[in-house]
Amino acid sequence: MKRHLLLLIFLLVCLLLNAQRFIGGRLNRGRAYTTGLLDVVIHTYTLDAPVPVIKINWGDGEVEGVQSNGSDEIGEGIYRNYYNFFHVYESPGEYTVSYVDSFWVEDILNLENSGEQYFRLEEKVVFSDTSLVNIPPFIRSPFPVNYSIREDGTIDFPVNYIEIELDEVALRFRPFPGEGYSLPPATDTLICCIEWRTPPAPGRYVFAMEAADFRNGEELSTNTLLIALDVPAVSNTKKEENYNFHIFPNPAAHTLHLQFSNFPLGAATLTFQNAAGQLLYREQVELSARLQQHSVDVSGWPPGVYFLTVQAGGGQVVRRFVKTR
Repeated sequence: MKRHLLLLIFLLVCLLLNAQRFIGGRLNRGRAYTTGLLDVVIHTYTLDAPVPVIKINWGDGEVEGVQSNGSDEIGEGIYRNYYNFFHVYESPGEYTVSYVDSFWVEDILNLENSGEQYFRLEEKVVFSDTSLVNIPPFIRSPFPVNYSIREDGTIDFPVNYIEIELDEVALRFRPFPGEGYSLPPATDTLICCIEWRTPPAPGRYVFAMEAADFRNGEELSTNTLLIALDVPAVSNTKKEENYNFHIFPNPAAHTLHLQFSNFPLGAATLTFQNAAGQLLYREQVELSARLQQHSVDVSGWPPGVYFLTVQAGGGQVVRRFVKTR
């Protein structure tokens, strides 16, 4: 008890003396091997100084000070802080795990008064009578911090994960935990990147997204990412034109058929990626103004969720399909 009290006092002193400026962070949670035990990993990215201690609200009435497992300078004046810890819930229920600290960096264009907004990471956790049992190992889907931004402003965020038996790894935007947030018009489906529908003004933007892991129809873990990025001036964007494009059958076991119409004449690039954004297959086809069909052999591909991107005439179309055994 005395040790915890001293740790909380130390935490308060750190918060008062070292109000940090956050440029991002991610929270990964998943059930561990013991009944009711939650495993949580947090990374935060701060300017000018690391954060040695944070305070976690477990959502069950317990607030705990957690010391950093380490910090390293990953860029000039940019620090990555790492925390890994566990908590045991005594009874089934829905809980919200949250971490709040001060403050976001200033001058974020799509977050009003960003320099006065608290940095917040939170996840809901549900333990039922059936989920309070041991389960096989879950995967982690860590987002890297070293993003690349193409000339057209597209933001690439490759996702790495451990290959175990999964139904799906879903990437998606999530609500931002703050007031006055807006997302510039961009792609709704996250595959490997964010592509603008209209050129945003150059400057710093913040994004909220997550990866979720599913097995046997059950969501095993999620990995939340909040990240502020400096987006340069964009001269052109990729947009989905009024193309008529169908794929069938979906799900597909052996052959996927593609049907085009209203496409511009000339070469089109077909790009197939799995749900983690990894490239599986790429092909160029020659399109004509009339209805055209093309087939792709997917029989040797592992079962799972895939995304097909067709790029033609400066525009693109994205379709999702499922590969079965």
